[in-house]
Amino acid sequence: QADGTLDKLYLAFSRDSAGSKVYVQHLLLQNAEETRQLILEDGAYIYVCGGVKMGHDVQEALKQILEPVVVDNTNDNKP
Repeated sequence: QADGTLDKLYLAFSRDSAGSKVYVQHLLLQNAEETRQLILEDGAYIYVCGGVKMGHDVQEALKQILEPVVVDNTNDNKP
């Protein structure tokens, strides 16, 4: 992990007819704490490939994940 090697992989298949649909935004929300840490502490980059609606849904999930941090930081600046 220290050398940048991928050590986790979450797969989302929304068109898999054999099982239930799994969406990227749902995986992000299920792993919200890990996602938050990767973005804020580890400097992770997020690349989204897919349809416009999927990209919007992922963006909304990321807003939900990061919102507590933004709200907390905003409150820290108030007297």
